[in-house]
This record gives sequence, C-alpha cells and structure tokens, in this order.
Amino acid sequence: MKIWTSEHVFDHDWETVVNAAWRKYPNPMNQGVTGMDVLRQTLQAGKILSERIIQSHFHIPSWATKLTGFSGTQYSHEYTVIDPQQRTMSLTTRNLNGSSFLRVDEKLTYTP
Repeated sequence: MKIWTSEHVFDHDWETVVNAAWRKYPNPMNQGVTGMDVLRQTLQAGKILSERIIQSHFHIPSWATKLTGFSGTQYSHEYTVIDPQQRTMSLTTRNLNGSSFLRVDEKLTYTP
C-alpha cells in the first residue's frame, strides 16, 4: 500500500544532485543516522551498483517500545544504481528490523 509520494525539482545540475545524494551521510543536520557500512560497490556495464546498511537511532517513549518491541535502533538496506550514460540514479531503501510492525520502502529516482 502506497501512502505517500512526493516530487521535487532541484535547482542544480544532475551531477551536483547525485553527488550530494551519494554523500548524504554522515550529516551533522541528521544525527539520527549513527552508522553506515558498505556491503558492496561494483561497476557493471558502465553502471555503479552499491549496497549499504544504514543504522539510525530514534528516541521513542518506553510505552511505544513495550507496545511494538522496537528499541529505537533501526537498520535499513539501501541499494543504489547510478547510470552516468543515461544520467539516472535510483535508490531503494527498506527497513530490516521492525518490519513486522511497520515496513518502510523508500524509492528515489534522480533524473535531469
């Protein structure tokens, strides 16, 4: 079930937007992201493929932990494909824990 979708046009060239998206963490403006591990980065058929695990921490009330079992530490899997020839970047992120209570799928596409 899709609940929310959004579109935004950045007032920057494709290369700048992709470079910023690629290097979005660590970010002092988003201290909830507490770690990132690169699982794989490869170059296939001229495309850059990357898989990362992102660790985030959210401060949640103790009653919510009792209700959901969610401790506040979240792990997400991010899969990225950058195609410089077609000038596209696709990011897909899904939470790895807590998905029995809430699954979040984020799909981002950057095109000129």
